[in-house]
Amino acid sequence: MDSINIATNGLTPQVTILIDASIEEASMRNAKKLVRSKFDDMGNVFFHKQRSAFLELSSLLQWNVLNGSDSIENIHSLITDIVKGV
Repeated sequence: MDSINIATNGLTPQVTILIDASIEEASMRNAKKLVRSKFDDMGNVFFHKQRSAFLELSSLLQWNVLNGSDSIENIHSLITDIVKGV
């Protein structure tokens, strides 16, 4: 049994949603945060690698990918519609 199955006890999600935003958009949002984490200062190279990895996973695993620069209201509506379908 591999480590993921051990960690999750074989459970798999019914739906996975990735809210994707450009590095520039994410950087602007992070600049407005009052409390920062260690990840906030890791730089654009790190964020480009992370974003690429998540987008690749989303393609391989058929995740729902939403445009993170869309309005909060529209993202909420899209997530609600996706979850209702599960």
